[in-house]
Amino acid sequence: MRNRNIHLAVMFTVLLPLTAGALFAATNEETEKAITATLIQKLGDDAKTIRVAFFDGKATLSGKVTQDSTEEIAKEVALYVPGVTKVENQIESTTNRALGSGKILDESKDSGVEGDVKTALKQEIGAHAGKVEVEACDGVVSIRGNVPDQARHDLAVAAAKKVKGVTKLIDLLRVAG
Repeated sequence: MRNRNIHLAVMFTVLLPLTAGALFAATNEETEKAITATLIQKLGDDAKTIRVAFFDGKATLSGKVTQDSTEEIAKEVALYVPGVTKVENQIESTTNRALGSGKILDESKDSGVEGDVKTALKQEIGAHAGKVEVEACDGVVSIRGNVPDQARHDLAVAAAKKVKGVTKLIDLLRVAG
């Protein structure tokens, strides 16, 4: 009987890490699929060419897209998926902004839109706006973070949509609770 218990203990010790590894791998694969689905849902067909690798909380995004906004906002969308804590964005846009004054002007315009959205959020939801990340590219704006209730969520979305220069809003807000 004692030998049998020892054998069972040894077998348990050997199989437990293998089982845990398989569960972890399934979770990684499920998270990869969730990231891919969320990218397409939030960013549209342009995101279908994005390849996703996920391991231990880190998502790596790669591939070519046609819109600069898809390239820029993909990181925010991936961070929205539960379990993702870090994103390495290796996506390239085929219409990448040209270097020089055109790119600088576009970046400046995006920065201005981001600032205007942050101001609008602060006016509508007060201190809760500090927990919201804003990213803008070519008029496409994402807002990501946590708000305490549905009412503030709705106020934040409405305020961001009203900002001059926002042509499309990607809602990545979560209602805490």
